[in-house]
Order: sequence, then C-alpha cells, then structure tokens
Amino acid sequence: MGGCHSLAQINEKLIGDPLEKSAFGAIKWEIDPNSTIYQVPGGRVRITTQKKFLFDSTLKRMSTISIVKEGKKSRTKILCKGAPEVIDKLLITIPDKYDEYCNYYVKHGYRVIAMAHKTIPDGMNPHNISRENAEKNLEFAGFLIFQCPMKEDTKKYITKIMDANCKVKVITGDNILTAAFVASKLKIAENYNEEENSECVAFAKIDEEKKCINWTDYDENLVSTSHFKHMNFIAIEKMSKNYILCLGGKELDILQSTMEIGDISKLIYNIHVFARTSPNQKDYIVRMINKLGKYTAMCGDGTNDVGSLKSATIGIAVLNGQLKKKEEDKEEDKKEENKGEVAKEEEKKEEPKLKSAIYWPTAQEYQSMTMAEIRKKQQEHMQLYMKQNKGKKGGMGNMNDMMMMDSTMTELGDACIAAPFTYKFSSMS
Repeated sequence: MGGCHSLAQINEKLIGDPLEKSAFGAIKWEIDPNSTIYQVPGGRVRITTQKKFLFDSTLKRMSTISIVKEGKKSRTKILCKGAPEVIDKLLITIPDKYDEYCNYYVKHGYRVIAMAHKTIPDGMNPHNISRENAEKNLEFAGFLIFQCPMKEDTKKYITKIMDANCKVKVITGDNILTAAFVASKLKIAENYNEEENSECVAFAKIDEEKKCINWTDYDENLVSTSHFKHMNFIAIEKMSKNYILCLGGKELDILQSTMEIGDISKLIYNIHVFARTSPNQKDYIVRMINKLGKYTAMCGDGTNDVGSLKSATIGIAVLNGQLKKKEEDKEEDKKEENKGEVAKEEEKKEEPKLKSAIYWPTAQEYQSMTMAEIRKKQQEHMQLYMKQNKGKKGGMGNMNDMMMMDSTMTELGDACIAAPFTYKFSSMS
C-alpha cells in the first residue's frame, strides 16, 4: 500500500482517494517533497515510484513499478492492488481459503482490496515494461480490509425518499456482497424486514445454456428462475418486494446481448443493487429506466459516474466535503485572506519555484471555484513549470510526475462537470 496508490503531497497535505489516505495514515507512511515515500518513524524503508499504471474501472486494478530501499538493500518491484476476483487471476499461486476469507468480509459490509507484488530483474528499464507484462505472475501479499460505515443520517433520508413512493437503487463498482449488505441495512426492498429477513437477498446467476436467470441466496440455494423469453415480470416485481435483487456487471453484459431492450428495461427497473458495474453500465442502467418513462435522480462523486449523471433527469454531484462550525469558517477565511495578501506581495518579488508539473486544488478551492477556473489554474501552473525548467538537462527538467503516468490523469471534480447540481457537504443535517 505504501507504494501503490494515487496520493500526492500538496502544501503539506495528503490529497487523493479517501480510502487510500486512510490506509496510508494507518500504516504510518509519509511522502516527502521529492515524492519519495517512506515509513515512519525512522524512514528505514523508502519507496520511489518509477511508473504508474493508474486505476482502470474496466481492469479494476492499479499498479506501480517502484524502487524499494530497505537499509542498504534496493530492489525494483511491481506493486499491484485491486478487486480480489481480478487479482487472483494474476497470481502464480492462489492461497488456500482465498475466496472464503474474502467473501466473509465483503458479506459483512467491508471493502476488500487484494494486494500482490513481484521483483523484476536488475537492469530492466521500468519505462519499457508494459502493463500486461507487469501485472502477471504475481505473489499474493494480503488483503486490505476497510470498514466503511454509513453516515448517521443516510438511513433516515433513504426512508424519506421511499416514503415519497420513489424506488431506491444502488449502482456501484464495489463487490456485490458489500453492496447487498448496505442495501439490506437501508431496507430498500418494499417489504424487507432486517430482523426477520436478514438473508432475503437474491443474486442473479446466468445460465446461458438454458437461457435463464437463477436467483440464489447467500448459500447458493435457488430462490426463483426467470427465463429470458416470456419473462414473468409480475413474478419478478412480487419477488422484488420481499427480496433485495442483485445483479453483477458480468451478468448485465450477458443480458444486454441476449434480451430485448424493452424486457431488459423492465428487469432493471425491479432490481435493487447493481455491483461491479463499469461507467458505461451505470449510464446504461439509468437510460433503460428512462425508457420506461420514469424520472431518475442520480448521485455520484467521481469520474465513473459522469455518464449516468448526464443521462439522469436530475444529476447531483456529491463532493463529500465537511461541514465546519461558523467560528471555524470565519477563522479559516481570515487565514486565507492573510495568505492571499502575503502571496500577492511575494508574487511581485519573485515567481514561486514549482517542484511539480501537476497542480492539485486545495479542498477550499475545490468547493469555491468552478471547474473552468480550476482547469485554468492547472494550465497556468503547467506553463510556469515548463518556463522554469526550460533548457535544463532532460528538456523540461524533472518530469517524474508526468513520465510515471501510463494513461491520462483524471482531474478532480469531473462529476461536477456532468451534473447540473452539486452538493458540497458530507451530511444532509
């Protein structure tokens, strides 16, 4: 985890994915101004990232090629993390009870990420290693397990939405068992009773030979069967009132290629949980519900939600900011004003020396500025960096931040571009 992440240290603050930040802090690692990662206290183990293969929602994993120094020893390693059902296919050997342990935690609502690694021979140029060759023949390193409790008021507001005769659906890239756990806690099936029906969740299993969906419970017991042709939507609707119906991304792909659009729209309308879905599938699900003449509201917080936010009748980007007390707000504003005045004076004297080509907005900028303003600031930052490093050895100077990226860097706030509405706080209270 110390060397396989997308975090950055900006103005002495760790910026990036909240889960990665949480894990990074828990294992007590830090990043210095030169982007070297080290373990505290002591800094005995130090990691320098040479190349990154960024997280891909289709591949469901990310990896880095990093130099790992431990004392006087130095090795170049491939560090990889991702969905357990994806990582196991990249391993030389799958450990005993791999699935058993993974399923135990996801069934109880935890987010589970599998980690793997391998050492590459000395002398190999990391920039010549392709993603395909990097992410194979790996050794299992363990599971990273996150507890992600729901916000205190989530259940209350979901209940209010359902009381208004609106259907609630969970559309996520997470594991289907984790999503089912959350849905059961929210009781999003009409007649669902958590105490009496704690196991009333049905998962769609596709039988391509018989061309049907077998709905099974947690223990793989058959609950019901729905045939592709002449599908009994009255029976499915009845089942959806008593069971939380769950469909995975792979199963959705099969249904898209075998069922009529009108039928799949009706089926999707009755399903509660869509898991391991790609960005295109999220968009497809919303559009299929729209085809039935329904009005849809979609909440999303990232790039993967852009398509579905655009397709929804109402798209709401959620920034997951934090509410502050009024006194803290005033004090923070004064500090920012003072910083701004000092910065203006310093700017007149000398341009600030930039250490990175990439500019990450602060949390306050992210909430107060539009995406157009943020992008303009990013472009100005890049131009200044290029100006300062022009003519230096290597053309543009130290461009590690850019060279290590194997694909286009996703900008923060893409969800805001797609959605006409943006909510900037972490709670409705």
